[in-house]
Amino acid sequence: MPDPSFEALLNTQVEDAERPPPMPEGTWTFQIKTHRHMNSSRKGTPGVEFEVTPTGWDDDVDADEVAAYTEKVDLKEKKIAGNDTTFWITKDALPMLRDFLEKMGLDTNSRTFKQCLPDTTGCQVKGLVRHNPGDDGNTYANIVRWAPAE
Repeated sequence: MPDPSFEALLNTQVEDAERPPPMPEGTWTFQIKTHRHMNSSRKGTPGVEFEVTPTGWDDDVDADEVAAYTEKVDLKEKKIAGNDTTFWITKDALPMLRDFLEKMGLDTNSRTFKQCLPDTTGCQVKGLVRHNPGDDGNTYANIVRWAPAE
């Protein structure tokens, strides 16, 4: 279901705005939808941010939690981007991006990062989701580790 229009969202009663539940903890399979080049807001550090969508989950994810989550969140429409999917383009951080590309199953041999990045769209990778308490009292789901999708 696509997002309602901007105007429709502004006409929502404030008390009806509900925070979506955090994604259940455990190992999820994600598909890379796209990537974009960006700069950090604080220091202007260049980076690559990937947008991923969950496509499935492993046995370590509680089935009842998934059922409750998918009652409120359409997985086909769920897009994840941000800190968990951003890799910085600095000399010291490039090995982390290399690892991520290799976990997608990309052939990185004798290729530059610039050559590899367009090939990430459609790739799958597993991510371990963990819950973290926010300073605002809410619980947030974060992807803390990546692994090959097999």
